[in-house]
Amino acid sequence: MDVVFVFLDSGTQNLYQLRQWIQPLQRLSKIYSVGVLYTSNFADEELWGSGLQAFRVDGQEGIAEFLKNQKPKILLYPNQNAKNFFALRNRYGLHVWVSHGESDKAYMFQNTLKRYDYYFAAGQAAVDRVARNIQNYNPARIKLIGRPQIKDVLPVPSNYEKAAADVKTALYAPTWEGVTRATRYSSLDSHGVEIVERLISLGYQVVYRPHPLSGSRDAKIAEADASIRALLKAHNESKASKVRHYVDNSTFGWQLNELDLMITDVSAVAYDWLVTGKPLLITKPSDSKALVADVAMFASLEPLAADSLHELEKHIARATKLATAKAGELQRLREYHYGKPRQDEDAAFVEAIEQTLQSHSRHVASKQLSEPGLFASRGSKLRLLRYVNFLLREGAKLLGVWVPTKVSVPGKAESTVVFTHFSDPFNGASVRSAARELLGWATEASARQVTLATNQISAYLYFRLFFAAKRLTTGVRIELRLVPATTAGDCEVLLKRFSPNRVFYLKHHPMNLMMLRSNGTTHALFAPESDPLFEPGHSVVMYDEIYSRSKVVMSLVDTIPEVSRPRLVNLSSAMASGASIDLT
Repeated sequence: MDVVFVFLDSGTQNLYQLRQWIQPLQRLSKIYSVGVLYTSNFADEELWGSGLQAFRVDGQEGIAEFLKNQKPKILLYPNQNAKNFFALRNRYGLHVWVSHGESDKAYMFQNTLKRYDYYFAAGQAAVDRVARNIQNYNPARIKLIGRPQIKDVLPVPSNYEKAAADVKTALYAPTWEGVTRATRYSSLDSHGVEIVERLISLGYQVVYRPHPLSGSRDAKIAEADASIRALLKAHNESKASKVRHYVDNSTFGWQLNELDLMITDVSAVAYDWLVTGKPLLITKPSDSKALVADVAMFASLEPLAADSLHELEKHIARATKLATAKAGELQRLREYHYGKPRQDEDAAFVEAIEQTLQSHSRHVASKQLSEPGLFASRGSKLRLLRYVNFLLREGAKLLGVWVPTKVSVPGKAESTVVFTHFSDPFNGASVRSAARELLGWATEASARQVTLATNQISAYLYFRLFFAAKRLTTGVRIELRLVPATTAGDCEVLLKRFSPNRVFYLKHHPMNLMMLRSNGTTHALFAPESDPLFEPGHSVVMYDEIYSRSKVVMSLVDTIPEVSRPRLVNLSSAMASGASIDLT
């Protein structure tokens, strides 16, 4: 198979990410063999009748079996789902992130883009965004494809009643609250209700299209969403209302032709709207931690602050003037984000596929590659131990032990390195080997203090006992600073407070992605072969560096295409030469 689209989400909330790629994939399938790999039966309805080869599998076993049998040359990923880890271990194919829309969200420039050999980006804005934010990223990994979805033909929903010709239509399309404060762009709780009320009072027909995940993580967002739905319902049921407002959960695209104005957040739909040349307003995030610095859209379009909504009519008038009298500015933004309009908006996408297939033929197809075994997760075997782990962690919290913010911060000279050990609970074999590696290299580096982050209380306790025992039996006096980190938020706090130059990972595990999100630091996999559960796989491309003494690991790194290959440090050569390994 030439190309497989990898969609490993469960549930229904992210189906929009699959929907928006179906038509481009259908057009691509007229040229190449194209399939869709997915794990959720909710995607069946989306793919039914599409004509695309569809393969539903269960768990990592099914993913591995599919990849072994089909041997796709290119794997396309629309999101950064943690489950991608299992497909990314495949060594035969080239892995490509295609995203699910262009935007300036922090999601679009997280360090985790390094998990993929290539990034099929929309335009120059994405190139600049990556260059500004992601350290050690090879720009040769980026291929520009524009926005092939521009060619999609999407019907207007049958239950949408278009207003009379003299009534203006406004799309309010807020995004969701995000995983961390850095990606909290939603205007629902800060702007939402007032925006809808004022649009109605100005005589607009309102099409309300919240992000499918809105309110999934924040009760205030959920409350605002419910209030807006109730408000629109009340107006629709009122005899005085001349228009029927619409709550939209359809596929995005038809709105571009049908509606007159968009108000949205820092979100992909704002960038899609650019191609219309119609008035556009983007809200200013109310959370001061939301990352919006250096956003070209904000530099050109005045952001809509929550405290300026009483002047919404003036903001709309200004946006309308820009769209009519100053269309050149909107055109400049359009070209910056998507490139110049093309006669065939699929052409750049097809060309990127062709180039990647050629790269596969040159660098991968001729190599004898053995696929890794299943990732040795112990999750399904824990059963009652999960409850033991939970009780231990809750007890540690009560004692003030398992609290990230209580860890002392070292002086700057001592804070250049952080080690991690993220794993499943009670992963004894991996923890023991990691403890020995950590002690060995702390001794080699003559370190007085070692900082280690872990997500498991069992690992936390073992490392404490191990270093205490070594102090008693060998006299080795190394202060171990242990940092609990069970969420991406914890990792954010840790990185902000310690500002390490490098993060060393003592185990190759999907949970490493919590820390790997971070830009501005060097991420290194440290002696992975010492872990009895380590299975060599292509997913090691997620690290900037790999420190190893194993010929198997070195051979693995050598088979990764040069464009995405991590830097390899041979620990055995360094030891033989008597050189100390610089861990700073």
